[in-house]
Amino acid sequence: MSLNLLKNINAWRRTVSVAVWGLGLASATGPLGWAAEPVIVSLPDRISDRTSRMTLGITHTHLGLDQSGADDPAKARAIDLLNATVGIQNTHFLGWGVGDINPSEGVYDWGSLDRRVDLMNQIGGPQMMTIGLAPTWIKGTPNAFGNNGEYFTKRPLSDKHDEFAALALEVAKRYPHIRTFQVWNEMKGYWDESANNWDYADYTNMYNAVYDTLKAYDPTLEVGGLYLVVEGTGSQSRGYTGRDTFDPIGGRNRQVIDYWLENMSGADFIAVDRGLIDFHDPNQPDYTVEDRMALTRWFGEITRDLGELTDLPVTWSEYYAGGPDEANHTLFALTYKHMIEAGVDRALLWNPNEGETSNTLFSDVRNSNGGQPNKHYDVYAMIAEYFGEGTVLFDADVSSEDVEVLVSPTHTMLINKTDGFLAIDLFGRGVLLRPYEVKLEAYAVPEPTAAAALIVLAAAVGSGRSAGRRSRAAVSP
Repeated sequence: MSLNLLKNINAWRRTVSVAVWGLGLASATGPLGWAAEPVIVSLPDRISDRTSRMTLGITHTHLGLDQSGADDPAKARAIDLLNATVGIQNTHFLGWGVGDINPSEGVYDWGSLDRRVDLMNQIGGPQMMTIGLAPTWIKGTPNAFGNNGEYFTKRPLSDKHDEFAALALEVAKRYPHIRTFQVWNEMKGYWDESANNWDYADYTNMYNAVYDTLKAYDPTLEVGGLYLVVEGTGSQSRGYTGRDTFDPIGGRNRQVIDYWLENMSGADFIAVDRGLIDFHDPNQPDYTVEDRMALTRWFGEITRDLGELTDLPVTWSEYYAGGPDEANHTLFALTYKHMIEAGVDRALLWNPNEGETSNTLFSDVRNSNGGQPNKHYDVYAMIAEYFGEGTVLFDADVSSEDVEVLVSPTHTMLINKTDGFLAIDLFGRGVLLRPYEVKLEAYAVPEPTAAAALIVLAAAVGSGRSAGRRSRAAVSP
């Protein structure tokens, strides 16, 4: 977009009358609690060359769509919702609903993983596989297979890395349509008490065995790690104290990342995960909605910090940003905004089905009325449809910290961070926001010159929209 065209757009929008402010909203707070002065959103006189890299995905688990007792019509509704929005699906090749695919050396039982992959095929689109966990004989744990306890806390034995890599190769051969692999899950089993840190050297050795084996088979496969939990809530600046309130990325996490980057055989992406509030943070019950909203920025800051350490694309293998029901979707909207602005390549939502985490996108498929979309789903669909990979992003000036925005050449996502009503002057046009509302506003570039038409066309193509994708105009309580 030329600088003159950008200025003309702003000037034209400033001439539009804000009709909605004639609805009796002129008092100090307004009859419905609206602020008298609107929050002004405008485009500065500068050109943005940023584009979104974001692909939204999900990870299937044992409490998802293929769990025992799922209602068929509810499951079908959920599949339709995911088909309309999800850019990539992930499953672990063992655990979280997938049985022991390699119960003893040379013996394979593919039934449960075949069923999981069949579910992903029903939903459609690209798929990825997490290389983890490991069979009992590779981990030296003869206890019964399960989704918790010792089984989950054991790593592959150091002298079984080649056998583990060979299993990864069998998986790649069995499912040739799966082109992306991330190695292991949250460094499980690698904690070293004596070092007070993860055993990143042994993890890297295991990772290298898997990477080298898969790349030798097919160099075009995409393989990455670390899948590291990033510690630190980052709440010291808000007056909180105690364990893990420090700003991420912390010192021992840096040791892990630095070692892996220096010693790994290669990688196509780096993977991390975290929750909005650190698991060990003693202040968890005390964080207000306002605190939580302020802390969503760390998803972007961590991504930028990783960008200072490596050129590898960043995958968020898990992210937990939820909070109180009335603002849960708002917190996720802010998280996606910060991720997109920081250049996140891929974000995998852990189990979109209701019942396991606050990540839910739809009601529990075990119920006959399950598979119904919630407000987080609507935000998720907005991001996937209008701000996904290739979308041009404009910087915007916002006159109040109560509102955050994502702006493309054709759409603006407005996020009300308050529990009150807000009047918005969006490029000279009046918009009303309800408490914690996330609203998508479409607007046409005025005086559609050839240059303007090309910009809108490029944005539409770049966003990767697919026909039939579902997106509500606004999300509010």
